[in-house]
Amino acid sequence: MRIHLIGVGGAAMGNLAAILTEAGHTITGSDQALYPPMSDRLKEWNIEAGPFDRSRIYSDGRAHADLYIVGNVISRGNIELEEVLDHNLPLTSMSGAL
Repeated sequence: MRIHLIGVGGAAMGNLAAILTEAGHTITGSDQALYPPMSDRLKEWNIEAGPFDRSRIYSDGRAHADLYIVGNVISRGNIELEEVLDHNLPLTSMSGAL
């Protein structure tokens, strides 16, 4: 399954990304800014991550993931979350994913 984590730079979300990768899923993520040590860990785990961008969610008439997981610190107004909601894409919270 392709899963995108909105807010992947936090300790909990980054480690959830690693767990999901180990389980065999293809993981991408985004955050406002990515800093060590989590930015280093994401690279080690081969998880593609970058700044928030609508095109990470939906472009060319298609969704780029099968599921979107939103971190606890992400609120309405976030460009990626709004894109997920606008296109009624599958969404869960970090706690829901756990």
